[in-house]
Amino acid sequence: MKIRFVTPWYPDYAAIHSGVFVEKQVLALRELGHFVTVTVPQIFPAPPGPIPRPVLDAMRALSKRSPSAMFASDGDTTYVPTPVPSRGGFLGRAQAMSQSLALLDDLLTGPVDLTHAHVAMPAGWAVAQIHESTPLVITEHWSGLATIFNDPVAVDAYAEVVRRADAFICVSNHLRHQIADALGEWVLGRIEVVPNIVDLSEIRFVRRDTYPFSRWIYVGGLMAHKGVQALLRAFDQYVKGHDESATLTLVGDGPLRRWIETFAASRGLAGVVTVAGTVEHIRLADFLDQANVMVHLSPAETFGIASLEAIGAGLPVVSLRNSGAVGAWGEIEPQCGALLDLESSAADVANAVAALRRAPDGLDLAAGRAFVEEHFSPHVIAERLAGVYRRVLG
Repeated sequence: MKIRFVTPWYPDYAAIHSGVFVEKQVLALRELGHFVTVTVPQIFPAPPGPIPRPVLDAMRALSKRSPSAMFASDGDTTYVPTPVPSRGGFLGRAQAMSQSLALLDDLLTGPVDLTHAHVAMPAGWAVAQIHESTPLVITEHWSGLATIFNDPVAVDAYAEVVRRADAFICVSNHLRHQIADALGEWVLGRIEVVPNIVDLSEIRFVRRDTYPFSRWIYVGGLMAHKGVQALLRAFDQYVKGHDESATLTLVGDGPLRRWIETFAASRGLAGVVTVAGTVEHIRLADFLDQANVMVHLSPAETFGIASLEAIGAGLPVVSLRNSGAVGAWGEIEPQCGALLDLESSAADVANAVAALRRAPDGLDLAAGRAFVEEHFSPHVIAERLAGVYRRVLG
């Protein structure tokens, strides 16, 4: 099959982790023998109002005169500059994306069997406007759907693209029901669940004979909605109430980095809290090897790849009972760690980790890794996607 991915998130030199889950699908499908190209609309903020006609004319002229100057490429990946007017809402962003993608259309090397767009708004809607006759598969994985569904115009556009899609995929059952709550029960029959890939090929499994729970690790963005502040407060409680030798390493970066450093210094933790920053995925195994528990306190996750990678590395995980964690590894919770109520306090989290340290006998991380490989490996998910494509193409 010839498949065209369209995604606003994809790894590049400026954001090495952006859309890694999409890249994993592309690579896995290629391993199955499919020809896959990737189109990445790169959003550039513009002033309010329509993009001036001279700007669009200049972009169109440049795309025809010198495609390589207009559209940067890296192998089979093409980047499409997409000026998006501010204050245009979700539909405005989708319209701008459709306009920019149309510039690329005449330059495509040939037809594709189908297009697979990641996220319905803006990418799925944008593609639907310019590829009316090409089969369209959409995957939804955005954790911010609530903001779309608070915009009546965007809700109508979202419903339109769900109807237009030949197949509509969510990465979790929680997202599927969130869409149904916003659009109505009719969508349930049109949406299926295919989870993200969790690729453990670069993650070593370390068999641990003991679980001291003294070296905490967090992997993800250093942002408020990821529960990072709650994590630091829980770690502070754990050090002071349970284990003065404990350390915490945060692998990632973001706007809370300065807050973390200030908080750690104010609590006497400056020497034991380390912010490692963003690291290449191939180096993640080194950090997981040195840890002995992952603690992740995000109240909302659509899937939660970081926790599954930790389980694959042989680490117990303590997480809030968000929908992503419950859907991904809730059925093997006793073997892999603990899921805590969303309302858990810092003391509750610290006590839960301490309780696991006192009674780790139920943990079986080897079984946890086998579960991850069985349900989320690249080959398994690629085969499921290929099955969706075959059904769409008849």
